[in-house]
Amino acid sequence: MSHKLKTARAWLVHAYTAAGLIAAFAALQAVLNGEPQIVFLWLGAALFIDATDGPFARRWEVTRWTPSFSGRKLDDIVDYINYTLIPILFAYQFGLVAGPGTAVLPVVLMASAYGFCQEDSKTADGYFTGFPSYWNVVIFYLYLLGAGSWVAASVLGIFAGLVFVPVKYLTWKSPVLPKLTLVLSLIWGVTLAVLLVWFKAAPQGLVWISLLYPLYHLGTSFYLSISGKSRA
Repeated sequence: MSHKLKTARAWLVHAYTAAGLIAAFAALQAVLNGEPQIVFLWLGAALFIDATDGPFARRWEVTRWTPSFSGRKLDDIVDYINYTLIPILFAYQFGLVAGPGTAVLPVVLMASAYGFCQEDSKTADGYFTGFPSYWNVVIFYLYLLGAGSWVAASVLGIFAGLVFVPVKYLTWKSPVLPKLTLVLSLIWGVTLAVLLVWFKAAPQGLVWISLLYPLYHLGTSFYLSISGKSRA
C-alpha cells in the first residue's frame, strides 16, 4: 500500500474517533428535548466508538502516518464531552440532584478535567489511575434506580474524590485478570443494551444484578492496588 493510502487510512481512523462528537451532539439534543432514553442510546453509541477505535489506530499505525496530529488528544476531548459533560448536564436537566446538591456538579466537572489531564491517567501497563470518569455509567444507574437527590449528590461527590486517589483501575489491557475482565465486561455490555431497550420498564432486579460487574471492577481494582498486585 502506498504512503498516501496509509496516511488516508490513518485519517479515517481519526474521523471515526471524531464521530463520537456526532453522537455527543445528538445526545445533547436529546437532553434538551427531555428524552432520557435517547440520551443514553447516543452515549452508548459513543462508548462503542471509543471501545473500537483503538485497535484500528494501533493496527494502522496512526501515530506513524499522521505524526503531526494527536489522536489521543482528540480521544480525550470526545471522551470528556461524552463521559462527563453530557452526563452531568443530564443530572441537572432531569433533576437527579436538586437544590444545594447541585453544588457537586461543577466539582465533578473540574475533578474529571483534572483526571483527563494527568499524564499517568493511562498507565503503560494497561490501567487507569484514579476513577476514570465513567460518569455516563454512574448517572445511568442513578437514574434507573431512582436515587434521591442527596443520595445522587453523595455518590457523585465520592467518585469525584476518587479521581484524586491513585488507585489503578482494571482495563482489558491490564496484566492481571485480562480475560476474566474482558468476558465479564462483554456480558455486562449486553446487559446494559437490554436495560437500554427496556429502560424505565426494566425490572429493578436486572438493574441490581447488572451492578455486579461494576462492583467486581471497583473491588478488584482496590484490592490489587492496596495489595500491590496491580504490578504483577
